[in-house]
Amino acid sequence: MSTKGNRITKILLVSGSILTWTFLAGCGPMAAGIPRSPGPLAAVTYPGMLCAAGEDTEAPLAQPEQIYHYTPYLELGYYRWAEYLGSEQLLEETGALFSTGVLCSMPWADLEMQLFFGTLAYDGQTMLGTPVETDTDYFGFIANSTGSWRGRRAIRPEIGSEPIYRLTLALWSRDIQSTPMVMGYDEFWESIIAMTGAGYYWKDSFGNKYASRALVGLTLFTMNAVDAFGVTLYPHIDLALTLEICCHNTNKFFWRAAMEIWTFSESSESSGFFQPESTRAKMSATMGWVF
Repeated sequence: MSTKGNRITKILLVSGSILTWTFLAGCGPMAAGIPRSPGPLAAVTYPGMLCAAGEDTEAPLAQPEQIYHYTPYLELGYYRWAEYLGSEQLLEETGALFSTGVLCSMPWADLEMQLFFGTLAYDGQTMLGTPVETDTDYFGFIANSTGSWRGRRAIRPEIGSEPIYRLTLALWSRDIQSTPMVMGYDEFWESIIAMTGAGYYWKDSFGNKYASRALVGLTLFTMNAVDAFGVTLYPHIDLALTLEICCHNTNKFFWRAAMEIWTFSESSESSGFFQPESTRAKMSATMGWVF
């Protein structure tokens, strides 16, 4: 099997393993008779995904009922990848990426798993500075675990806020296509990101639940393997930011709008190569159905 095939197989195996673990973790409590869904508009905490109502009290709410929800979804995102050397932009890739995934709401946290793919327009240059325009194919997997640092506190009826955290594992292939002038190559990226922030929750007069979140953190570990050159590069720690708003309406329809920015500092040199300072930015719209 080719190196690229091995990379894709790794992404699929990791995503399949996490999805299987999530399914099995949910089957045990449901088989034991724990309900899948609460009563109408119950005051139940859905950390990270759904938008629960609070109570008119300044004390932390009681522990939520153990409830499992699964929300398969489709997502369309506008994606931008850019690399810089000092103040000079070396390349830019832009375009649409398509995603499919599932949100799994559990008592201890919410787990999100997503496969994404698409082709971006590459506008850059060779190592000698010759301008190049081509395409870059993306295929990858992202897993998020989102939870609350403490029980949600209510501010007034149907409104609540909480400090939250998010851990992210991202694996993706970045395949720059060849042109008549230059030879393309494939990169395989891995990144672990830790973020913290706050969520704010409310409900409208129709019973639709909303959540808005802001998180900031660090790209703790990042690896870029470039087999064509026989090197593995490790961009240094940098900042990550996520802003999002979501809605879970009374008909179990789910939507989300989000913006993500991950930055990666320049790597150390290895065998004469280095990874320049890089930025990954994405704006996305998500639609799903809650089960």
